[in-house]
Amino acid sequence: MFWLLSVCFRFFGDSIAVEKAFSLVTFALSVMLFWQIWIKLNRDDSSVLGAFPFALFFLLIAGRLTWGFANGLLENLLCVFSLATILLMILAYQDLNHKLMDFKRLALIMLAGCLICLSLLTKGLVGLFPLATPFIYWLAFRKPRWWIILMDVCVLILVILGFVYLLHAFADSRDAMNRYLESQLLPSLRGDRGSFGGRLNVIRKIIGINGYAIIIISIFFYLARKFAWKLKAADTPFSRNQRTFFLLMIALSSSLPLGLSPRVTNFYFNPSVFFYASGLAVWGAPAMLAGCSKLSQKMVSWFRNTSLFVLTISIIFVFWNIGEPGEEAQAIRHVTTIKQFVCADGSNCKPNISACDSVWVDWTLQAFLQRWYKISLARADNQDAVFLIADENCRSIPGFTDTKLDISPYFLLKKNEPSHEKK
Repeated sequence: MFWLLSVCFRFFGDSIAVEKAFSLVTFALSVMLFWQIWIKLNRDDSSVLGAFPFALFFLLIAGRLTWGFANGLLENLLCVFSLATILLMILAYQDLNHKLMDFKRLALIMLAGCLICLSLLTKGLVGLFPLATPFIYWLAFRKPRWWIILMDVCVLILVILGFVYLLHAFADSRDAMNRYLESQLLPSLRGDRGSFGGRLNVIRKIIGINGYAIIIISIFFYLARKFAWKLKAADTPFSRNQRTFFLLMIALSSSLPLGLSPRVTNFYFNPSVFFYASGLAVWGAPAMLAGCSKLSQKMVSWFRNTSLFVLTISIIFVFWNIGEPGEEAQAIRHVTTIKQFVCADGSNCKPNISACDSVWVDWTLQAFLQRWYKISLARADNQDAVFLIADENCRSIPGFTDTKLDISPYFLLKKNEPSHEKK
């Protein structure tokens, strides 16, 4: 993802607009792939096929998906590659002729394997979850034959192993892989990089990120039972339960492995949210469509007009607040104050700043310093810096004096100049 961004910066300049446009493109691609998966799975079920707005609504209200796309997370590109991978696998298994050596199917599977490799380059081992898709497809639909599934998984593994071998053959990429293992993966699994929300808490998080969708569907099913709504059955080769099972199992194959690490946050689930949303929408579509059919034309008109009004106000609000600092106003003010102070004597300023451990993990502060002013922070124990950003717990460090700069709750300390005694 950083490489792709660097290409965009080379063409369009170093601007925050480039990053925002990149996030918007990844979001648009993800929704397009999400729509294509919905079409392929529900193509013979006309009523559910038309329920895509429910799936999209469940997607947008789930977890921290929209927050993730707004903030340019690695998960954004991972969503694109994983959705494309699973779409290719669905295409490979639909309308099969059940031949072991079907070159069209194998070509799609190999291309899916290449996309899994790109997922690996984007976010590491969490990008491997589509490997389970062939098995899940067979469990859900009992197609294709198990030996075809086994062969396809072997093809996927061979493509991935070949890719890893290629990376390992070059010194730079081999060093990068080792750094990933030593600095990211293994410390995360051990809990060295922080322990919050992992292990069995993953189950609670899965329910939480889909909580709104589950509540809405439960209400519609309750009303359908209470008022004896007639739910339209599906006359399709694959039942709605099979399609729901397939989508939810893919979502779980992405989510449950996160429990191996004690370090889990809600946006880690973003790639799986697409499959939770679509699976829940397929399951709840009959009741929701039956409920919507009970609305009068007047109520439908009122709902449409209200929605358009809210959308218009939202767009006006967004444009009205362009350039405003928003909820990060304090962090922006702090980094501007720090920059003006440490760079007061030079225009091309590259200050030497370190931070106490507790301050160093303030990623918002780090991000704004780097993105706005290209100022990097070092750990206080790794670098003897001229300036030190401290909090209340580490402000009394020998050899440093408080500059009295107003960046509460932090303090900017400056290293004392060495005294020169006259001989």
